[in-house]
Amino acid sequence: MKGKTKKHPVKNQKIAVAIIILAFVTLGFLFFYKGYLKPPLEEAPKKAAPSAFVDITEKGFSPQTILISKGETIQWVNKDSVAHQPASNPHPVHNGLAGFDAGKSLGMGETYQFTFEKEGTFGYHDHRAPTTNASVVVK
Repeated sequence: MKGKTKKHPVKNQKIAVAIIILAFVTLGFLFFYKGYLKPPLEEAPKKAAPSAFVDITEKGFSPQTILISKGETIQWVNKDSVAHQPASNPHPVHNGLAGFDAGKSLGMGETYQFTFEKEGTFGYHDHRAPTTNASVVVK
């Protein structure tokens, strides 16, 4: 066997291991890229179904005063072509009832909902037109 080179088993093993690692990395990338192994997205917290509705029109809030039970949800629907933002009194701090503030102007057809967890009478207004007022009575 003169003149022939001898194959090195260690070198061949290193090449085989490198090929296997490359194959696993490639497959792993494809699975993640295609979304097969992506963790499931967290679901957004489910909103309570509204039990009462308030329309927002060019004339203000309708009804002007609404009576609900503790734990119920009101949904405001902007039926005006002008943007509105329901928010708790007083203006402009909106801290009469923590969390009760749409936080943005609602365009025509857009909605905002809030669940009332406290009993009492809560005044609110349109942040964009602060003299437009209404109230929620929670029993």
